[in-house]
Amino acid sequence: MIPYAKHSISSKEIRACIQVLKSGSLSQGPQIPAFEKSFRQFCSVPHAVAVSSGTAALHLACRAAAFGTGHEIIVPAMTFVATANAVLFCGATPVFADIDLATGNVTVESIRRVLTPHTRGIIVVHFGGQPVDLAPIAALAKERRLILIEDACHALGAAYQKRRIGDARFSNLCTFSFHPAKNITTGEGGMVTTRDAQLARKVRDLRNHGLVREADRWENADKSKLAYYEMQDLGLNYRLTDLQCAIGVEQLKRLPVLNEKRKKIACLYKEGLRDLVGIHLLEEKWGMSCWHLFVIRVTRDCGWSRDELAMTLRERGISTSVHYVPVPLHPYYQRILKPCSQTIPYALRWADEAMSLPIFPDLARSDVNRIIRTIRTLLLNRSSNLASARSAPVASLS
Repeated sequence: MIPYAKHSISSKEIRACIQVLKSGSLSQGPQIPAFEKSFRQFCSVPHAVAVSSGTAALHLACRAAAFGTGHEIIVPAMTFVATANAVLFCGATPVFADIDLATGNVTVESIRRVLTPHTRGIIVVHFGGQPVDLAPIAALAKERRLILIEDACHALGAAYQKRRIGDARFSNLCTFSFHPAKNITTGEGGMVTTRDAQLARKVRDLRNHGLVREADRWENADKSKLAYYEMQDLGLNYRLTDLQCAIGVEQLKRLPVLNEKRKKIACLYKEGLRDLVGIHLLEEKWGMSCWHLFVIRVTRDCGWSRDELAMTLRERGISTSVHYVPVPLHPYYQRILKPCSQTIPYALRWADEAMSLPIFPDLARSDVNRIIRTIRTLLLNRSSNLASARSAPVASLS
């Protein structure tokens, strides 16, 4: 079975883990600042804070942004639930914006349609590694005095206006995930980047129970005390371990090569599938994708439904996935929020049509060709059968 995603681990990551295990420093040691430094350099950003997951990164970004009760935060209807959940964790209310079918991303127009006087922030998602058109959204956020957060959990190595996603030029905070399916992995893990030193400090405090150890920031203690610390906010244990950060340092070194392999696979798919009726490919509309996902939309004019095609591919040894069930359609969100189906028609359509094909750095070219050949054969045979059925004479009922 060809999986839709698979991580790539080399001997360098394994050796790095062994060195950490031998060092005796498994948590809160030197590998964490080393990973953060390499990430800052990669993204050309002043501050990067490592945390335990992409969800933790989103949660802490929302906490640092001071989202809370009475605030509405605009998020894409088409995203993983963690994007909207992070808003709920802070007591704020997610409001869902529709997407552009060409990219899977929100647009400034779809965001404008759901703005209200209660809007406090916007979270955009660079879906599948395709950059959002950030500049007009950032201008809108500045005009309305809104906090802008980038959910870049799919987008490590992607570029907008020729600079890497993660440099936080247009946003207040940017978040990443290192889940095993992502472009690099630390098993689980995440990162928050920002150009704002105060926001970075807030995220650092919150990831470690809200504790402050710097004497010059203490509120209550005699600064001469030894081994003293203060809890100044209600934080969490969202720390990343040295083992994970050691993996991350080595993975980040390999990222340009890993992403180049993804790009070559995407090019093969685009060349092999672009002429098929009913198969719609995503556009690199606003920048350079890092091809975390390769998503096609399957429309009925190809003779198949998305689900029929996905099940048939699975029978032939090819796994696919669906990204995503629209967040407002999940039972929990249906219980707590008002229905919004009328405002997200494209997200609902996407949910019925989108299918993610296998893409990962070690996917063999022969397997890519087999996937393309299988899809082409299935669609062309079905189209031929449909054409034959249309041209056949109708039997008399007399």
